Amino acid sequence: MSYATPWTRSDPDGIPTATTDLIVSRLPTNKPIALTGVDGSVLLFVNPVEALPAGGAVLDSGEPSLTVPIVVTGSNRCDGHALSDSKKTYEFQAQVSIGDADPVGTNLSVSAADRPLLNQVIVDTCGTDHHR
Repeated sequence: MSYATPWTRSDPDGIPTATTDLIVSRLPTNKPIALTGVDGSVLLFVNPVEALPAGGAVLDSGEPSLTVPIVVTGSNRCDGHALSDSKKTYEFQAQVSIGDADPVGTNLSVSAADRPLLNQVIVDTCGTDHHR
């Protein structure tokens, strides 16, 4: 799995927001692979642009990859403790199941080149009244 790059910035309704695609690539298996969820960090929320269907977004057998658009917003954790102690700000998690197996979490780090844009989402979230 990986993120498309570069991320893009858009601020619908004045809410600091970044978007990209999460790309699920075929592993050495022919079983269906389902993306069942995504999680962010203490400072950033990550969500699919559109709600995932029941059972997740599925990469069917024989398909090489699946693209799921995601959106990232600030978590509104603007207190000093959260801002200064966030250790994995740019490490998100995707829950994936292969075949009939239960979903497991997979950590995905945002590239260094894309981190400044996400940092600006945090700065802009905490510099507005959206966090109150």
